[in-house]
Amino acid sequence: MILLAFFFPLAVYLLVLGSLNRRRHPLLVPGVWDGIGLLFGVSGFLLFAGPAVLTTLSERWRLFWLLGRGDVPPWGFLALLYFLLVVGGAALYLWHQRSLTAIYNTNADEIARVVADICKEIKTSPMRSDNVFLFQEQGVILEVDSFPLMHHVTLRWEPAAAPLRRVVEAELSRRLSEIAVDDNLLGSWLLTGGLVLLSFDLAGVFFFLRLYMLSMR
Repeated sequence: MILLAFFFPLAVYLLVLGSLNRRRHPLLVPGVWDGIGLLFGVSGFLLFAGPAVLTTLSERWRLFWLLGRGDVPPWGFLALLYFLLVVGGAALYLWHQRSLTAIYNTNADEIARVVADICKEIKTSPMRSDNVFLFQEQGVILEVDSFPLMHHVTLRWEPAAAPLRRVVEAELSRRLSEIAVDDNLLGSWLLTGGLVLLSFDLAGVFFFLRLYMLSMR
């Protein structure tokens, strides 16, 4: 059952990613929400794989008391440390995501072109080096980074709470809804992977329920 719980969040995450990459238009997602989605996808590992390792250490503790073998592992301390590392790491990760904005199903050249057009419309003239925009008057830097394999673009703003960011991203979101994109095979592969994992989970749940019903007879 632990293995099933491990794969379920990942299956849901892949299904969502596949759906986003099958959209007819690019989608802009705040970095924090994008980070929450990723954390949910790996939550099976964080919630079950880590504690499973700690459980192994607990078995060593039992062997020490029963057979006098090995050292006593600091079980309580390790459990608390693991909890703090997971919660603290997730908090730091989401804090870092504040300065980012994710755009699905697009490419960096397209986004940089649209951002340049928006800058002209709002009458601001940033210095530009490739896909980096420097707004000297506002003291803002925008970097357009991409992950071509995933058809994914990341906007990195410095500072994260710059007023210019709200203006640019509001107009960018509106324009993206008017841009049609070609079919993305990645979306189909992600959906297939998610469905396979979800089917595995459902089959496993049915199997364990069947075993439980047989054991109750």
